[in-house]
Amino acid sequence: MKLDNDAVIDLVMRDMQRLYPLATKESLVKAKLVRVPKSVHRAIPGAERLRPGARTPVDNLFLAGCYTNHRFPASIEGAIRSARYAVDGVLEFAGART
Repeated sequence: MKLDNDAVIDLVMRDMQRLYPLATKESLVKAKLVRVPKSVHRAIPGAERLRPGARTPVDNLFLAGCYTNHRFPASIEGAIRSARYAVDGVLEFAGART
């Protein structure tokens, strides 16, 4: 984004106030914008098929991480989804979920 930090914070606050009016009815006391260039991985076409799933050919071995195929970018949402797929695999393997 080519906007300065105050402009980005203002845009975010306007969106928050529109989406969550009760949670944002008080004024903002302090804000800090942290910019992390290239913080979200963007795979090239065809690379998705190379990412392993949570289940592996090895019994009782499950994977979780941003490199696994969870159909989400490398982000906190992707980490949660990746962990969920691994936990689901473990529970199914253990017979705790059908």
